Amino acid sequence: MAESHVVTALVTKRAEMAGLIEHHRKEMGRLATDLAHLDATLKLFSPEIDLRTLRAKEHRTRNRFFRPGNASAWFWTSSARLRAWR
Repeated sequence: MAESHVVTALVTKRAEMAGLIEHHRKEMGRLATDLAHLDATLKLFSPEIDLRTLRAKEHRTRNRFFRPGNASAWFWTSSARLRAWR
């Protein structure tokens, strides 16, 4: 028979994930509405623009430990020090 604390933890985790899915669905709807308004505004200012040719910009999550480019600089500096140490 399943342990009750395991079942309780799994039910809690499932509820958390279902809540996240619902939250992100609402956020997607809000973003889609904002994008439609932005597209309409673009068409007002530039009726000849083809919105299908505009590419989406990739969303990147910032690393909280390194600024952009610092991780690779740190890696190469450390690698050079290690080679010099050998």
